[in-house]
Amino acid sequence: MWNRLSNGLYASDAYIKRSSTPPRCTTSGSTPAYTGTVHTNGALLNLRAGTTTTSAIRGTLRDGSTVTIVCQQPGQQIKGDVRTTNMWNRLSNGLYASDAYIKRSSTPPRCTEPVATTQPSPSASSLTGKVNTGGVLLNVRFGPTTYSPVVNTLKDGSTITIVCQQAGQEISGVVRKTKMWNKLSNGSFVSDAYVVRSGTPPSCPPLPPELQGWVAPVDAPGGSAFRTKERPTHDGIDFPTYKNKPIYAVADGRVIVVECNASTNNCDVDGSPQVYGCGWYVEIEHANRIVTRYCHMIRRPPVKVGQWVKAGEVIGHVGSSGNSSGPHLHFEVHVNAPPATRATAVDPRAFMAERGVYF
Repeated sequence: MWNRLSNGLYASDAYIKRSSTPPRCTTSGSTPAYTGTVHTNGALLNLRAGTTTTSAIRGTLRDGSTVTIVCQQPGQQIKGDVRTTNMWNRLSNGLYASDAYIKRSSTPPRCTEPVATTQPSPSASSLTGKVNTGGVLLNVRFGPTTYSPVVNTLKDGSTITIVCQQAGQEISGVVRKTKMWNKLSNGSFVSDAYVVRSGTPPSCPPLPPELQGWVAPVDAPGGSAFRTKERPTHDGIDFPTYKNKPIYAVADGRVIVVECNASTNNCDVDGSPQVYGCGWYVEIEHANRIVTRYCHMIRRPPVKVGQWVKAGEVIGHVGSSGNSSGPHLHFEVHVNAPPATRATAVDPRAFMAERGVYF
């Protein structure tokens, strides 16, 4: 026998001491299930462990898929193809999908059980703070750096609940100059340079060992994102920056591809939007069947197939070869690979955030 927990996951009863025998699980009950249809304009919808885009991705759903909704839980506000909302649908498998991408005929009930999440939640150790920006809006970001996208804004004087603090980009603000960023209860960040508080928040817990050792692929802010409404077939994230900027291996691994991929068969000149292919590119295979891809390099990369590289090692330089309208790095992450295909691509921003790398 296995025990079904309140978050929809299972634990073997072989390791559980209990005072009585739980009832058998049933596929139906007094609580009605609600159905909905995924609407993403062709992109995949991420299923997450919690109600925030920094929660771990546990699966994906295709546009048009039917979902069974158990209940709804508030979380990070999302602007989607159906609506803008902070509600997330808990599915029958215990995972969460933003209601911003779900068409439904009725409103599911609120969840009565705690939300499953990979993020810290407010506790007795949480502190409150007040935003002090001198009258302007404070950007709330996906990660602790101005390279990360803005996910919300706060008015001057707003009260926030701080779960913990994490080191990031140094900011000189109205209150102080600091590299510390405050993590909010929805998993987003605000710079502590603009927050007045009565005490010092605790440090955010360290990453588990299996998620450590990853770095950013280039020192530049992220641009065009993964499978957006405007670019549903864009399987990575772009980093617009200047030519010849170093490109780094994001983790230890083995180089498995070094190729020129262009319809002109020439990757030593700038490409254009009319050229097909990602120019000079490299693929690296990491532990646990993860592959990363780095495109549009300016010249033949300095690494070779079969070569082992370390996290942070230079594997090439930014260029504009192949299908490109200007110098940038196109970066992809693939799971259950090789081969690296569209079916194996995942959102690099979310994947790297789980490993403490934000852009």
